[in-house]
Amino acid sequence: NGAVVPYSHSQSMVKERCAERCRPCTSGRRNRIATWDMVRTCLRELINGMAPDEELIPLSNIKRTFRSQFHIELSETALGYAKLSELL
Repeated sequence: NGAVVPYSHSQSMVKERCAERCRPCTSGRRNRIATWDMVRTCLRELINGMAPDEELIPLSNIKRTFRSQFHIELSETALGYAKLSELL
């Protein structure tokens, strides 16, 4: 909610703990959680499917694209990372 809290109560700490345990932090999602093989395959498909004038895929769109196009949940913590930017 944007409040300032001690690190021990923060979302950052929760994500670090989930990443250490390779567990997703999200709940209530219906999609399968992506494995490393699925991530590689989907990213390859996204890159190969880019229009010639497209130079990048915004990081902010990656998770949404995985859900909408591939019907899988990209969970960085399930793959051992607290931040999506570190995973990619």
